[in-house]
Amino acid sequence: MIKSVGKIIRECREKQGLTIEKLAERAEVSDSYISRLERNNIANARVAKLADVANALGLDLADLFTDSKLDDPYTIELLKCLKEIPENKRQDISKSILQILKYHK
Repeated sequence: MIKSVGKIIRECREKQGLTIEKLAERAEVSDSYISRLERNNIANARVAKLADVANALGLDLADLFTDSKLDDPYTIELLKCLKEIPENKRQDISKSILQILKYHK
């Protein structure tokens, strides 16, 4: 699982145009911590620190633990946007997105 966490962090950081140093500064962790996370070189990452990194990327902690088929930054961003829409509108928007997806199969 930690392998995909590093991939998600790196892809989201790069998508946002952040350096390792800038992300570390935002998350209030060391540069080497971010680098080790991205290289999957941390055996026991603390949840609080992971949450700080996720927050610095504008993600929820749960976003770091998605199904590996859904862990690209665009899918994560889409899911985040859907979560932020009021429930009564989200269903209609989700329905529209599904219709578009079915049309393009």
